[in-house]
Amino acid sequence: MGKNVKLRPTRRDYKRGDTRLQQINYREAAPFFANPRGVLAHRVRSLTKLQFNDGRFHYVVEYYCLGVSCHDRLLDEGLVYDPGQRLVCAHCERLALEQGKPTSSKIVGRHVCTGVCRPVNVCPLHKDKELN
Repeated sequence: MGKNVKLRPTRRDYKRGDTRLQQINYREAAPFFANPRGVLAHRVRSLTKLQFNDGRFHYVVEYYCLGVSCHDRLLDEGLVYDPGQRLVCAHCERLALEQGKPTSSKIVGRHVCTGVCRPVNVCPLHKDKELN
């Protein structure tokens, strides 16, 4: 198992005065989130558990690239210590480095590639046009 990284405070108050839920902000967690439906692994900036009075809960993960995802089985499948063959989000990496965090390669202990996702137009009628 890898080493947890210190997290920053969440940027949001998810409770907003709602007494039906409790907001629990984690101080450390695995450094990456690999969404099973996504292509990139993201650098985890903050992790919050929203616990509802009826027993339901959701985890909210905020990335350095300002992305957010919500999950109910987060700890089982999304948080990882090593992104494996996935590219680490280049925007997450750049913003984490600007804030004095170590590189993904240093965290994992081997070279980790970074990258981006871009839409590609494959429509036979419009494939030569620029996407806006």
